[in-house]
Amino acid sequence: MDLFDDIILHCDLYSRNILDSVYRDNLVIDLDSSKSENDLILNSNNKNNKIYGSIPYIPPEVLRGNKFTREGDIYSFSGIMYEIVTAQRPFSDQFDD
Repeated sequence: MDLFDDIILHCDLYSRNILDSVYRDNLVIDLDSSKSENDLILNSNNKNNKIYGSIPYIPPEVLRGNKFTREGDIYSFSGIMYEIVTAQRPFSDQFDD
């Protein structure tokens, strides 16, 4: 297995984890919570009850206690795109208690 064959999920993607630079490409930072998709599949029987991240960007299935998936990063990325287009955080009119 090659290092680049594995898909890495960020699992905590939101706008403050993206660095924009005039001199180089954008960078995704804060990889502390990232996991290999293969590891998540192998451990899929174990539900992860720890919820971390910025609430507006956390996928609903994770808030319900289900495991994080590739689709979760897509959901979080969609929240970032929403913020870029509207200049507002997703669900900014809602309380996140």
